[in-house]
Amino acid sequence: MKLRYFFIFCLLFAVGLISWSNDYILVPENFFMHKGDSLNVHLFSSELFESPKEVKYEQATTEKFALYDGGKKIDLKATAKANALPALSYKMDNSGLAMVEMVRNYPADDVDRGDFTAELESEGLVKLSEKVNNIGQNRIRTKYTCYLKSLVMVDKPGGSIYSTDLDHNLEIILKSNPYKLSYGDDLTAMVKFRKKPLVNAHVDLLIKTASGRVYPQKLVSDANGLVSFSVNREGIYLLRTVNIEASTSKTYDYEKWGADYSFAFSNNSIMPNTYKEFGLGNLH
Repeated sequence: MKLRYFFIFCLLFAVGLISWSNDYILVPENFFMHKGDSLNVHLFSSELFESPKEVKYEQATTEKFALYDGGKKIDLKATAKANALPALSYKMDNSGLAMVEMVRNYPADDVDRGDFTAELESEGLVKLSEKVNNIGQNRIRTKYTCYLKSLVMVDKPGGSIYSTDLDHNLEIILKSNPYKLSYGDDLTAMVKFRKKPLVNAHVDLLIKTASGRVYPQKLVSDANGLVSFSVNREGIYLLRTVNIEASTSKTYDYEKWGADYSFAFSNNSIMPNTYKEFGLGNLH
C-alpha cells in the first residue's frame, strides 16, 4: 500500500545561547509523495524534537534554500516569500528521491559565558567548555551557521541524492538509501567538517513516532567520521550534530556550526495523516 503521512520539518539553530539549545527543523508535510503532489515545507523551532513550534520563513538569515529533484538543483530562495507559512509549496514533477537543503547564517551575537559552557557540555565538547570556563571575560561573542537537509520519496526510492555531499562546512551524509531499508536494518552516516571526516563528533539520533513520543540515542563518530544505528521504529528520523571552535576572526570569539538530516521510515504500513499525532501541532 502507498505510504502517506504528514508532519513538519525544519531544523535551524538559533542565535543567542539560550536559543542554542533549540534546533530549527525543516520538515515536509509528507515524506512519502506522488508525482504531481505539492511538497509543502514547514519551518519549526524545537529542542531535541520536543514540542515543536512553527516559525515563519526568514529571507534575511537564509543563505541557501534549494531542492534537488530529477537530477536538477532548483533555487527555492528565488520563489520563497518572507514570513510564509509554509515556507514553501512546490509541485513535484519527477519520481524518485528528492532532497531539500537550507543554509541559515546568523550575525555574531554576545552570550553569557555560563550559558555558553553549558551548551558546550551538552554538545559533548567538554574540553572546550573547561577552556572557556577558565577565561576572564563574562560575555562570549559567537557566530552561528546551520545546515539543514531533508529527504523525501516520490513514488519510488530511486536515485542517489541521499548520499550527495553538498559541500557544507559541517554536514551529515547518509551512506545508504533509508527508503530501501527494512525493519531492523542498519544505517551508517558520515559526519564531515570542512571536507574531512569529523572524529568524535557527538550526534543525536531522534526518532519521533506517531504517538508524538521522541526516542533519543547518543552516537559518537569513529576514526572515519562514521556513526551507525538500526532502523527499528516507524516515524520521523532526525540526525543532528554541532561543532564549535575558536574563531580566527577578530570580530567574534567562537564560531558554531550545526547540521541535521531528516527522513522517514515506515515498515510498509499506513502512517497517520495528522500532524497532531506526531506531536507537531497544527499547520498554522
